[in-house]
Formats: sequence, structure tokens, C-alpha cells
Amino acid sequence: MAVDDITQVVSANLSSGSYVDRQPSAGVEEMLLDIGTAAHEGSGTPYFQPAAKVQRINGTDNEAIILDGNGGLMNRFFARMPIMATNTNYWRITNEGSTGDLVFAVIQQG
Repeated sequence: MAVDDITQVVSANLSSGSYVDRQPSAGVEEMLLDIGTAAHEGSGTPYFQPAAKVQRINGTDNEAIILDGNGGLMNRFFARMPIMATNTNYWRITNEGSTGDLVFAVIQQG
């Protein structure tokens, strides 16, 4: 990948509570662009949000970035505040809804 390349990751038929780690290569920095899940949370349009949890992990410690669709931290993502990952501090994206597809997109920044 090169700077400004966009990658879309699809995890088909991911069960509830299962997760996908996204760890960029050494020297690469990525920004999370979007998340989509088969299940959503919220009380109707326009409040539907993906049933997903995003954590920043370093192999030992987990830091909640986005709790799930009903958590206030999800607003940070939808407000387009940058959520960055490196080889050292990367993402764990957990399906918090029913079994289904989990999709996310990233762009390489450096």
C-alpha cells in the first residue's frame, strides 16, 4: 500500500463477540474511515449506528475508543475525529450485534 490508498476489510459471518485485529505494517499509519455491520443499534433514522466496539490495543493493554452503537464514544467516530493505528497501537474491532458481516475501511496516512 501507498499513502492515500484505501483498503476495505470484510469479515463474513462474524459471530457476536468475535473480533478482527487490524495491525498496520511497521512504519505505516492508518486512519479508520468507516464501519458497517449487519446489525445496528439506535432508535431509528438517523440514529442507527453499527453494533461494533473498537479498541486500541498494543498486545497487552486495551483502550476503548468506541464502545458500541449506544455508547457516547461512537459519536466521536461519526463526528470524523481521526482514529489512528500504527504497528504498535492497533485496532481490535468486535462485533457487538448478531452474527453477520463486519466491514471497515482504512486509509494509509504514512
